[in-house]
Amino acid sequence: MKRNQHHQAITDVWRQLLMSNVAVTGTPTKLSETDLPVFPSVAFQSVRSSQELNRNLRLAAVLPGIRRIDLSPESTRQIGGGHADDSTLGIIANNFTSLDSLDLSGTMITTLKPIEDLRIRELKIINSTVRPDNLSSLKYIESVTDLWIGWYGNSQDADAIYFSDAYRARVVDALAGMKGLKTVHYFEMTFTKEEKEQLTHLNLVQVK
Repeated sequence: MKRNQHHQAITDVWRQLLMSNVAVTGTPTKLSETDLPVFPSVAFQSVRSSQELNRNLRLAAVLPGIRRIDLSPESTRQIGGGHADDSTLGIIANNFTSLDSLDLSGTMITTLKPIEDLRIRELKIINSTVRPDNLSSLKYIESVTDLWIGWYGNSQDADAIYFSDAYRARVVDALAGMKGLKTVHYFEMTFTKEEKEQLTHLNLVQVK
């Protein structure tokens, strides 16, 4: 009886998320070896506000098997154009211990400190609004092996900081200090000779 009730609760959450335009992979009828369904990924690109996103993220945390979370908006061309913010990271930290991938591209996050203890293999922060003095928080996410980074697209005057030499230098310093990092996929960034020398131990992949 308890197993059936648990399965019904999962099904109800799955339906609520679909009604809220949350993209969920997996279905309640496809069971794993534990006789429970598995939902490998969730994406919140169609949400309309930070409140809606955070509410749906708390709901999604009930679903078993989530390994990938995409918090980026439908278009990531605008820096900080998405609804996810630092409070969203707090929800992730409180409900998940490890993920294969977390996409924070185009979001309003200002720091990565809330997820320092989260085990993540792949992290995407393209066109996010991480503050210069908070870039060092990247160093403490030791599990990340693949990082996607860069700033481009429909920038506003207030976004000039993300294209400055000083900001890029802080990015390089943070990358050099990430112990588990192996590959950096970067958009619209031009590293100096000296900066490349700091990152010789990394596989730098320019994405066009």
